[in-house]
Amino acid sequence: MNIRYRPLEILSWLYPRFGPIIRFGRIVCLLGPSANQFVFANSNLFRWREAFDVLVQVDGGSTALLVSDGAEHQRRRRAVQPALHHRHVTTFLEIMSENADAVLAGWHSGELVDVYEEFRAAILNSTVQSLFGNQFAEHVSFFGDHVQSLLDMVERVPIIVTLHRRLRTPQWRRAMVARAKVDERVYAEIERARAGAPAARLPAYSTCWCIQVRSLIKKSETKS
Repeated sequence: MNIRYRPLEILSWLYPRFGPIIRFGRIVCLLGPSANQFVFANSNLFRWREAFDVLVQVDGGSTALLVSDGAEHQRRRRAVQPALHHRHVTTFLEIMSENADAVLAGWHSGELVDVYEEFRAAILNSTVQSLFGNQFAEHVSFFGDHVQSLLDMVERVPIIVTLHRRLRTPQWRRAMVARAKVDERVYAEIERARAGAPAARLPAYSTCWCIQVRSLIKKSETKS
């Protein structure tokens, strides 16, 4: 199996030659297991908002759990914890396993497959089913088409993403249109979950998740 990701290949080449700390202007890369262990064991020493700025540029908001720090991060983390109870996580794992098994079942010995493309669909299916239930998963092709435009942008080196945004390139405009369409569909489903969603038949863990997410959005809008 051969998976190519150019930035990772460059860092992998630099690591044994220059050690665990590599600087690219304002960007500092910490490489290797020890450096990564230090980062995750001492997350209070780092600010995540700046580190994941590329996600903020593409996603259009700075209120996500991943890109928040301090008290705001703790508040958002507490809000989503009920939806991540171990009972719900067990359900999520079952969904992921089923989708992965479905992909593997379609492979045959000696066949050449695109692992990224095959599992991209499985991951997308798992995400949509986990958040919104099986009925909403019928629209997974919609998310696949539009989310890919965003992923194509996020997977670029941060400075390239910034250039795309400042120059408003066709790729950037395409990603922003895709984001708007995904937002519209997700927010509509969240509103249905908050209203009880009798037609959507959302599972309990999905309803909990949707309500918590929408609650965070409302609090953020009120503060701003």
